[in-house]
Amino acid sequence: MLLLVYHREWLEDIAFAWNVLADVAGSGGWEVVVATWGALDIEGRDVTAVGAHHRRPFAQATTPDVTVTVDPDVVWTPWGVDGEHWDVFFALVEGRHHTESPFLSEVDDKAALEVCLREYEAHSGRRVARPLTLLPDERLADSPLADHARVIVKPVRGGKCEGIEIVDPATLEGHLREAARGERHPFVVQELVDDVFLHEGRRWDVRYYAGAVSLVPLRCSAYREGIVRIAGARDGDGLAGWLTGGSFRGGRGMEIWDMHLSEMWHEVELRNGPIPGMWEQVEELVRDVFAAVARRARRSPAVRHTLCLGGFDLIVERTGEGCCVKLLEINSHPGMFEWDPALNPPMLPAFATWFRDVADVVAATP
Repeated sequence: MLLLVYHREWLEDIAFAWNVLADVAGSGGWEVVVATWGALDIEGRDVTAVGAHHRRPFAQATTPDVTVTVDPDVVWTPWGVDGEHWDVFFALVEGRHHTESPFLSEVDDKAALEVCLREYEAHSGRRVARPLTLLPDERLADSPLADHARVIVKPVRGGKCEGIEIVDPATLEGHLREAARGERHPFVVQELVDDVFLHEGRRWDVRYYAGAVSLVPLRCSAYREGIVRIAGARDGDGLAGWLTGGSFRGGRGMEIWDMHLSEMWHEVELRNGPIPGMWEQVEELVRDVFAAVARRARRSPAVRHTLCLGGFDLIVERTGEGCCVKLLEINSHPGMFEWDPALNPPMLPAFATWFRDVADVVAATP
C-alpha cells in the first residue's frame, strides 16, 4: 500500500503528475492514497486521510474526496515535507519504507555532492565522470580551472537555474572575494562541458530518473530512457544557449522543447555513425553515484527503510568518435511528468519497474 503525501496548495496544481504515478502503481497491484499533510491523523499503525484520493489495485479510476484509514507500506513525499509537519512525518514513517531520503537530499547541495563523490573515489579507486569542480573553500590558483577562459558558477543550494552564471577568470576572482566576505552565497565552480552534440544548433542535457530500493546492501536500477531538455536559444547565444531547466526556459518565454533520450541518441547516431557505450556509461554512472551515497548512508540507522528515486542531470560530451556521459547534479525531489504528456508512454516502464522493485523489498522486509 502506497501513501503519496503533498503540500495542500500543490495537490490540485500537480494532479497531472500524481495521477500518472497512481495509474502506474495501481496497474501494478498497489493500493494508492494521495493526501495532504494537514489531512492526516495517525493512531498507532493506522493512518486516516481526510479528503484524499483513493486508487484501489487494478481499478480503472481514482476516487476523489474520501476519508480512508490505511496502514501504508511505503510513504512517498515527492515534494518534500513542509516545516509545519515534520512531527507528522516522523510519526508516519516509523518502521515504514519512505522516500524522504536524508542521504539523497544532502547531496542536493552541489558542494556536498562533490565531497561525497571524492570520498567514494578515494575509497574505491573508481572515477565518477563529471566536470572538474572547485569547492567553496578551495583556492582557484590550486585548481586546473584557473587555466580555463570561462567557467560556470552555481550556488551550492540553488535550484531552477537561479543564480547560475558563466564568467571569465577576472569576474570569478571578484565573486570569490565577495563570497569570502560573506557578500555572496557559497557557490561551486565547474568547467564548461563545451564539446557536445547539438540538436538543430542547440545544446541539450538529460533529466534521468534512477532508483535505489536498498542502499545497504546496494540495490539500484538504471532505466534505458530519459527526458532530453533542449536549450531555448542556439549554442553561443548567452546563458540561454547553455541552460535547459524548464523553469529557466518557461520563465523567459522560451519554447519548451523536450524529447526522449532514445530518440535523440538515434538522431545523433544517424548524423555521426554508431557511438557504442552510451547507455552502459549511464548505468555505470548511476551505480557509482548510488554507491557513493550508500557509503555515506551506512552511518545512519535510517538507512534500512530508505528508498531513493533521484533526478540525475546528465550531459553527453563528444570525445573524438565516442562520447562521455557526465553527471551535472542530483535532484532528490525531482519533478515528474511535468513535460508534455505525449512524452509519458516511453517513460512509464521505468516507473513500473521501480514499483515492482519496491514491492519486492517490502515483501522481504520483516
